[in-house]
Amino acid sequence: MKEGWYGNEYLVLFEGEEIEARTNDYAIPTYMPGHTLLGLAAWDNFIVREDKTGKVYKVLTLPMRPEYREPCDIDLADAEFKLDRDARYYQKIKWYIDPVVFGGDPEPGENMVWLPHKEHVEAVLYWNNIFENMAPDAKPAPAK
Repeated sequence: MKEGWYGNEYLVLFEGEEIEARTNDYAIPTYMPGHTLLGLAAWDNFIVREDKTGKVYKVLTLPMRPEYREPCDIDLADAEFKLDRDARYYQKIKWYIDPVVFGGDPEPGENMVWLPHKEHVEAVLYWNNIFENMAPDAKPAPAK
C-alpha cells in the first residue's frame, strides 16, 4: 500500500495481491459487481476499476453503488511515484461517526474520527448494509 498527497488529494493506493484482498475485504463484488478496488481518494471515495472495460472510477464509500460512480481523472501510474507521505494521516482513514448520507455533519469536528484500515473496513460494511436495508432507493450526492 502506498499513500500520501497527490496534489490536493490524499490517496491510498493498493498494490499487487493487496488489491484482491482489499476488493474482498470491502465486499466490492457484492456492492460493485464487476469492479476491482484500487484505492481511496480523499478518504470518502473508493477508486475502482471496471473489470470489463478497464475504466477507472470514483465511488463514495457510503453508499457504495455502481450507479453513483464517476470517472476518475487521477493518473494513478503517475500518482504511485509522486505521493507525498504525511505522518499525520498515515494508515488512518477519515470517517463520520454519523454518516453524511444519514444526515451527519460533514464538517471537521465531533462527527469526524480517524480509523485504522481494519476498522474502516468494518464501518464501510456495517453502514452500507444499513443503507441497503433502510434506503434501497435513496439517491445521495455523487462522489467528488
